Amino acid sequence: MTPNKHHGAPCATCGGTLRYVTGNNCVTCAIARAKLHYRANAEKARSRARALHQSNAEKTRNEREALNAERKAARKAAATRERERLAEVRKAARVEYHSARYLRERERICAMTSAYAKANRHVINASTQRYRAATLKRTPAWADLNAIRDVYLDAATHPASEPMHVDHVIPLQGRNVSGLHVVENLRVIPGSENCAKCNRFDPD
Repeated sequence: MTPNKHHGAPCATCGGTLRYVTGNNCVTCAIARAKLHYRANAEKARSRARALHQSNAEKTRNEREALNAERKAARKAAATRERERLAEVRKAARVEYHSARYLRERERICAMTSAYAKANRHVINASTQRYRAATLKRTPAWADLNAIRDVYLDAATHPASEPMHVDHVIPLQGRNVSGLHVVENLRVIPGSENCAKCNRFDPD
């Protein structure tokens, strides 16, 4: 039962007990009277409705367009948030998988890497020289070389159970961006995490 209705004395016309709080009129009889009034004045009511619609057509259209634009923007924002969330989930899963795989198969991976390096010395030399040239090219004149050496020393003497690597936060040879070989762009991280990162850059 709604707050504006209550059960009272039976109606003398229809016998119903449901009445409006305001005026104490019978609900059933009031609805019947409204229907009879509408039938008797149907064309007038329709004309009034058409006139009201026409007078507010542009306002209604603008409100509808604004609502549709708001809903579209909300859907787009939600889709963007979902894509970003899924990207973070995939990234975390990828890093976790490669880190676990590296730790699990470190000896085999190191053996395979060593065997490949011995069998393809020319490829390794070319890659090393290319990286060295990129490092030199990305090292500005104002770089603190002593601080850079300290970072590499920290990685070499780190007490962690797995090898630690010096990582360029912004890769020197990234796909979309290239960083500098400066101490502000260096960090010491586990080798497994560095291998999983490769030359990708995450601005977050």
